[in-house]
Amino acid sequence: MMGRHHALLGGVVWLGVGALSHMAPEALAASTGTCAAAAVLPDIDEPGSTVAHLCGPVTEIVALVTKRLSGGHRHATHSALAVAAAGVLGLAVTPWPAGRAVLLGLLLALFFRVLAPPPLRYRLVCLVAGGVAAWGCVHCIGTGWLATALAAGVALHLVGDMLTEGGVPLLWPNSRHFSCPLLGHTHSLRESIFGITMAVISMGLAFLVLSPHLSR
Repeated sequence: MMGRHHALLGGVVWLGVGALSHMAPEALAASTGTCAAAAVLPDIDEPGSTVAHLCGPVTEIVALVTKRLSGGHRHATHSALAVAAAGVLGLAVTPWPAGRAVLLGLLLALFFRVLAPPPLRYRLVCLVAGGVAAWGCVHCIGTGWLATALAAGVALHLVGDMLTEGGVPLLWPNSRHFSCPLLGHTHSLRESIFGITMAVISMGLAFLVLSPHLSR
């Protein structure tokens, strides 16, 4: 599945669940962006992916190393172990404001990089926007949802790839791939329709969540 569609799936699911839990709009917006970005993270095992180019040569090197250590694309980073690791990472930075700010800044920069309109996808613009948003989260909104949103995003990436041909090695290091290829191959027409559907649903959910607050 393409990165943009992964992000849309992560954002839609988190936005829907968050709306039902009556999260504050500011926290819901920040956590939705975080979950959407986390839904792109497993593709750090692919040097050509958007996440691999987020910070230029730094993340490109990380992607190359990850690809080598994980066994290639759709291996270790596309497993239940990766979901657990994401949750542990979120919990590990929780006591440290600086750690939360850096992690959130990178995630929200990735969110802007993947889903912002093309004129706003410049690396520096996304990194600055992500940094400012992360500062606001850490100092004004709160980040109690960070570990959950991070793990949920990675889990939803696996769900997305299981809907395409090839699937994912959910129980890695067991090499068996699990899939239910309803969307066919990546870049298929069915996946494009799925992406458009997710975009429409996300806009509808955002309107439903924000409309009570805008009418005040």
